[in-house]
Amino acid sequence: MCRPQIPEVAGQLVLTGTLLLCGKWVVGLLHVGMSVYLLRLWLSKRIFLEPTDAFKQLPKQKSIRFVAVGFYLASFVFFVYM
Repeated sequence: MCRPQIPEVAGQLVLTGTLLLCGKWVVGLLHVGMSVYLLRLWLSKRIFLEPTDAFKQLPKQKSIRFVAVGFYLASFVFFVYM
């Protein structure tokens, strides 16, 4: 049974919508890109994690998570210093 990462996708969509509604256009448009990336992963079922095949999926899932963590870290630094 696959377990979707719905909270991650939903949280990203809420954050993106909030940024755009508050007028933070530059940061909001950067987060639109991340939202589209996560939605593409979710719709293609590549973001799902199969518990019985966890170790076989580990390299692919690790690269997906590194992209997301790197983006969130860059966003955090941008928010703190801008």
